[in-house]
Amino acid sequence: MRMRCVVLGLLLVTVNAGAVAEPMAFVRAIELPRVEGRIDHLAFDASTVRLYVAALGNNSVEVLDVGMPSHLKSVSGFREPQGIAVIPEIKSVAVADGQGDGLQLLGADDYRA
Repeated sequence: MRMRCVVLGLLLVTVNAGAVAEPMAFVRAIELPRVEGRIDHLAFDASTVRLYVAALGNNSVEVLDVGMPSHLKSVSGFREPQGIAVIPEIKSVAVADGQGDGLQLLGADDYRA
């Protein structure tokens, strides 16, 4: 079994004379337990510091807390989740299924449809 992980990078930009000292630096990796196959889009919620990963090959959405860093939850019930977006105004995450019911909204607090 091959373990998947999401690698987070931090952009380092130097304001001094507009030069870029180092365009990207490794920060950390967060494992995605039991995730097999391809992952697709990502969405970040700055207010909760959570990263949502559309695990297309796993038919799930993976929820990561990048502040901790840790894997919080695997939300199943999708059919090829691809597009994903955070809608902070209504505390929801929109997930577009490639083979499922179109667009589904998840509550950003409880991850329920």
